[in-house]
Amino acid sequence: MTTLGNILNTARSAITTYQAAIQVVSNNIANASTEGYSRQRPVISAKPSLELSFASFGTGVEMDGVVRHRDALLDGQFRRENAATSHFELREQLLGRVEAVLAEPTDAGISNALDRFFAAYSDLANGPTSGSARGVLRERADALATRFRTIENEIQRISTSLGRELDGVVDQVNDLTEQLADLNRQIVASEADGNQAPGLRDARDRLLDQLSVHAQVQVIERPGGDLGVFVGGVPVVDGSVARTLEVRTVSGALEVGIVGSSTAISGVGGQLGARLDVINTEIPTMIGRLDALAGEVVARVNQIHRAGTNPLGQTAIDFFDPAGTTAATISLSADVTSDADAIAAGSGDGLGAYQAGANDTALAISALRGEQNATLGLTFGAYHSMTATDLGLKVASARENAAAHEALVTRADTHRQSVSGVLTEEEVVSLIEFQQAYTAATRLVSVADEMMQSVLRLV
Repeated sequence: MTTLGNILNTARSAITTYQAAIQVVSNNIANASTEGYSRQRPVISAKPSLELSFASFGTGVEMDGVVRHRDALLDGQFRRENAATSHFELREQLLGRVEAVLAEPTDAGISNALDRFFAAYSDLANGPTSGSARGVLRERADALATRFRTIENEIQRISTSLGRELDGVVDQVNDLTEQLADLNRQIVASEADGNQAPGLRDARDRLLDQLSVHAQVQVIERPGGDLGVFVGGVPVVDGSVARTLEVRTVSGALEVGIVGSSTAISGVGGQLGARLDVINTEIPTMIGRLDALAGEVVARVNQIHRAGTNPLGQTAIDFFDPAGTTAATISLSADVTSDADAIAAGSGDGLGAYQAGANDTALAISALRGEQNATLGLTFGAYHSMTATDLGLKVASARENAAAHEALVTRADTHRQSVSGVLTEEEVVSLIEFQQAYTAATRLVSVADEMMQSVLRLV
């Protein structure tokens, strides 16, 4: 049967339970502005009843544990959009660096150097015997070649820098996956008794948010409380085991893979994916277009120039070094470098001798400015303009995509904060509720004490 001791035990269970509940609510209020903190909720239930032959009596209340408010689906949506935002933001930044090197349309760009080169040849056509015109032409041709080499070199420097950055980012990713594996171990151990470890789970989710900046991650939670984390379908964290990533070069391209496995991770996403895409695709494409332009300029100018005869009486002389057919190697021929008079302005006479007034070679080369190149399919200027325009469009597209995904990130974060975020007003209501329950429990102790005193007075 029930006794005063039972009543006191019931009151004590309520006092300790609501003390703990008030502590949980207090912690929520204290962390209302803490980034990555998930609102916690005390799980309170009735203790087993006291079953007697004539009745069943309650024995109080107990706290079964503390759980946090979190929605894995909303977390996944946030991380997907976060990875996409990071990817496009970095892509815009990196392509913007390449665009700045091209320097179009400014006086420092290749387009201006091409125009000045062909204009100098036009001036030579107007004064085929002018030594100063030849000197200016040589200077402008050298400036054009230098501009090609400088731009190609700067783009290669960007690529090399990105490669070094990629190594550093992979090291950061490996550090994050090691921490995730360690937290998996701690969570499994802490939750072995069936109770959640909200603080450890919050720490793990913060790491996953950080990881989503670097790569597109997929997360699978297992019944024991640990996680499997995948990048491009490849597990990088499997419970308490983290698999180490590495950067390697295969067939001239960089890739990210698991140490000990020859398979590359595809569809990395995030900032890692942006770097790989720019290094392996965008920069080689840009250099390829510069090489094609430089090669055609060398080939067509030399083809026409070799047919002319210079003031030194020489014919079949190359204007540009025929071995330098790329943006990195284009340069003037040794003949032109050593003597501006090696430059031909016109054809020789019937015997191949120099004709002072001939200017057909200079006219033909200056006309290349408006000629559609058979290999490029456009004029030299239009081809390079398209190169710069295409790059500008890619930068703009990355900027637009970054803005669009940023809006989705904000919305996804708002949605998950509505579930896991702390609303101070709600916590105050819960605090008042638990305080009143605590006060009532203490009053119950007073009632039991008064009843005990009454019994003692009867003795």
